[in-house]
Amino acid sequence: MLSLLIKKYINPVLKLSGFKKKGMTWNRELFGAVQVIDIQFSSYVKNRTSFTINIGILNLDVFPIFFDGKKNGFVGEVECFPRFRLKRLLAGFDIKKVDEWWNLSSEDDVDIVGAEVEAALKNKCLPMLDSLFTLQDILTLANEVMPRMPAEKISYATLLLFNGEIERAKGILAEFRHSEVWGARVEKIYKRFSIVE
Repeated sequence: MLSLLIKKYINPVLKLSGFKKKGMTWNRELFGAVQVIDIQFSSYVKNRTSFTINIGILNLDVFPIFFDGKKNGFVGEVECFPRFRLKRLLAGFDIKKVDEWWNLSSEDDVDIVGAEVEAALKNKCLPMLDSLFTLQDILTLANEVMPRMPAEKISYATLLLFNGEIERAKGILAEFRHSEVWGARVEKIYKRFSIVE
């Protein structure tokens, strides 16, 4: 059922907007960033499939600093920041909004849910992605989403550094500077931006 929904309602919209597909992930490079949309689905439970749609933006200046290399091939949503789910965008990034998934229980659901997803992509998601012209636009979105995981926070700090917001970035990076997992990466960021204490 999900594959039919993707074929009828998701892929045509994204293809028309310049996205290329690999598996259940779509990429589009625009205004110095890669925009990523992917579908995450749960296992089949009692003839029901649940899925959500993840959205991410990867600024191409951030990539070599955060990942120690150049972008090579398709970008996954987990490599991005900002990143969020489509339903969260639809809720205006309300932090109290419970994470919701779409459900497919029968063939009839394909057209009902498909039309809803298609409308959300056309009316909300794609116009928002089309409006991300500059680094400042991406930072404005990042401020709405707010980073939670360490990789997201460090990516956010790197975006701030590119925007000249050194003190804010240092405040975020300080949390991870002595971390066994993230400390070495943070030190590389300090060196690449010539940040001194």
